[in-house]
Amino acid sequence: MEFKIRPMNSTDLPDTLSWRNDPEVRKTSITNDIISAKEHEAMFLYNNAIKLIFEVENKSCGYIQISVDPDTKKGEWAFHISNKYKGKGLSTIMLSLALYYLKEKYEYKEIEANVKVDNKVSIHLHSKLGFKCQYERDRLYYYTKKL
Repeated sequence: MEFKIRPMNSTDLPDTLSWRNDPEVRKTSITNDIISAKEHEAMFLYNNAIKLIFEVENKSCGYIQISVDPDTKKGEWAFHISNKYKGKGLSTIMLSLALYYLKEKYEYKEIEANVKVDNKVSIHLHSKLGFKCQYERDRLYYYTKKL
């Protein structure tokens, strides 16, 4: 199988919006609200974030957004994967590729992730990728990983 990370473009907006608004995704997201197409487009146009698409065999199936702090070379990410591709170990591949991309292309030093305390899948995924839980507050775990 061929796996690839590429920059997001405007043609990806319908897919990424449907992934983000999926009821199962919203349950585990920090923000549970349904996002309108207009709000989603505004997030896409926001320049202070890197937006990536994960492809399997040239089919888009995942999305990663990393907020950028150019001074500290630290980023905070959020991600979604299409329900059609869940449960196949692809999130690990997607995020591993994203970590490599961020380190090589942008020279990032650290990535942060906020995970709901009841999101067992994301907790396991971040642990597997070498993230360390720094603390818990307001029912969120705060993870970091040095690159």
